[in-house]
Amino acid sequence: MRIVRHKQLASGHAMSDTTARLHQPPKGVEVTIKQLPDGHVETTTVHNGWLIITEGRSYVANEVEHADGTVVLTIKREKP
Repeated sequence: MRIVRHKQLASGHAMSDTTARLHQPPKGVEVTIKQLPDGHVETTTVHNGWLIITEGRSYVANEVEHADGTVVLTIKREKP
């Protein structure tokens, strides 16, 4: 398990009403994840952005950010 990416959205990008409600700075969101069964804990805070968490063999293989602010992530799984 790992927090592999988190990114702030640049100001000026259009957001839906739902996204805007979820991402209102400066409050942000604090996320804590716990690895099972060993109990390893990671915490991060996201302000006006997004967070991707992977586990096991999954990883973010590619990230493309378009001029309009849309981000496309490719998540792959390593072969055993």
